[in-house]
Amino acid sequence: MTLTAARDWLVCEDTCIPEGADLTLTLPVAPVPTRTRSGACLSRDRDALPRPIRGWTVTATGEGPKVRLVLASPPTPPTLARSVSFPFGEGQIEPSTRRRLRVTGRDSH
Repeated sequence: MTLTAARDWLVCEDTCIPEGADLTLTLPVAPVPTRTRSGACLSRDRDALPRPIRGWTVTATGEGPKVRLVLASPPTPPTLARSVSFPFGEGQIEPSTRRRLRVTGRDSH
């Protein structure tokens, strides 16, 4: 089986430079499922994909040139070590700006 994809991304430091590539991956297909090295890699990668957060409330507020994103967790939240966000609209948020993550207690504001 051959998988193909066209990927685009930004390489950012001070300014962002668009890059891209056409990718192809050919995997063997067996009549009976077998455990292969590539299958283990694909399973690991699938498990590492971002997932929507469930049970959380999210608000975004514009504060001049900044956007404050607040996530309120459910009663027993998972540990949040880092956050990654992807704006839906192009040109609305500068992707190379510094982002800060601050975790506060449940009753803090």
